[in-house]
Amino acid sequence: MLLCLAVTIGFRDTKRMGNAAGLAVITVMLVTTCLMSLVILLCWHQHVLLALGFLFIFGTIEALFFSASLIKFLEGSWVPSMLVA
Repeated sequence: MLLCLAVTIGFRDTKRMGNAAGLAVITVMLVTTCLMSLVILLCWHQHVLLALGFLFIFGTIEALFFSASLIKFLEGSWVPSMLVA
């Protein structure tokens, strides 16, 4: 709770908070896509090309969103990166 309050007070701007939340959300989506391709391959026992196709299609879209979020790194998106490290 104290960390949330400190981050909220430290930003003082909803645009910077949005940048931070955007990077966190798209990172979670990218990791989920990678893990889903493993589920397709290892749990559902589907063909490797199906898993790679899924990863390529959705991973490409999410990688584009991720790169767009990295442009805003100095404007607030650095916070999720520092919290993970």
